[in-house]
Amino acid sequence: MRSIHEAYSKSLASLSDSQRRNMRMKVYHETIEIVRQGRYPLPSGIFVDLIKDQDREALQRNMQISHPSDLTLPPFQMTNTRVIVYDGDCIEAGIQMKRLGFNPVILNMANTRTPGGGVTSGAGAQEESIFRRTNYFQHLKDNLAVRYPISLTGAVYSPDVVVFRDTEASQYSLFEEPINLSFIACAALRNPDLANQHYKPKDLETMRHKIRAIYSLSAANMHNCLILSAFGCGAYKNPPIEVARLFREQLETSEFQGRFERVIFAIFNDHNSQRQHNPQGNIKPFSDIFETPIVDLNQLN
Repeated sequence: MRSIHEAYSKSLASLSDSQRRNMRMKVYHETIEIVRQGRYPLPSGIFVDLIKDQDREALQRNMQISHPSDLTLPPFQMTNTRVIVYDGDCIEAGIQMKRLGFNPVILNMANTRTPGGGVTSGAGAQEESIFRRTNYFQHLKDNLAVRYPISLTGAVYSPDVVVFRDTEASQYSLFEEPINLSFIACAALRNPDLANQHYKPKDLETMRHKIRAIYSLSAANMHNCLILSAFGCGAYKNPPIEVARLFREQLETSEFQGRFERVIFAIFNDHNSQRQHNPQGNIKPFSDIFETPIVDLNQLN
């Protein structure tokens, strides 16, 4: 099988929008085929076995909740939580933290109705990127135990998703060794009705429950490192200052304060930044609210 990243060896910057979407669709189709076959070749000719017994077993351990109150959280020993704002990719952050010995879980900013969002049409948002780089579609799309649409205040936890492709900037190159990471799919509000970049009371409470669901699923599954994001602050037009405040507010409640060792916000500014709902972009508001500098991948620890 000839890998797509070889066929698209020229700079991504030189591709038109339609070419880029076409490339992404081909990558996703190739990803599905690789998962179906259970192996893939490296440029050296060596084949990498992909799906192991633990990966098949993980498909039976997805956990879906409709509200954070569905969960009873386990007891925990207090720790000092370090919050980090990171300019970069969520999967790269997850890999880095797992290699450092943490047990990370990654927030998938999901489409509430369609697993993978616009992945089949070559969309370029975070969830679509995750689907192109992993077997996540087996957890959310092919799994009869996971029900869509996701509840307004709910989320879906997926353990041990197999990650085997690099970022789009790295042309979705195939890993020499796959790695397992866990994900939480939760959908932010879409185009909330704002008043001076602030939520109205009903939407504020809904987003508060969504964030509690993310923290609760992380805690219930014993993760000590969370890879979060500017939740819904791109195309869904949620105000990053409000979202950051809610993440901080909930992290400082008795349920979650001192429960996690690391909370990392993996954010990068794109074409949905510097709009009416996020005039400062998405990274700076999180850095400001959590009173912490912005770091790169080499500074994650």
